[in-house]
Amino acid sequence: MATEAFTPDIYTYTNLIDELCKLNRSQDAKLLLEDMLHVGLYPDSFTYTALIGGFL
Repeated sequence: MATEAFTPDIYTYTNLIDELCKLNRSQDAKLLLEDMLHVGLYPDSFTYTALIGGFL
């Protein structure tokens, strides 16, 4: 079977960040945000909402 590369987009990152925050893993969510910025993707209002919920 052939393997195809998968490139995460802003929606993938936001969903992962949201789930990490729900699991009280806000430090991991912050690292994922840094990785998101490193690959050239910028957070939107949904990403920031997830992060705010994780740090409250």
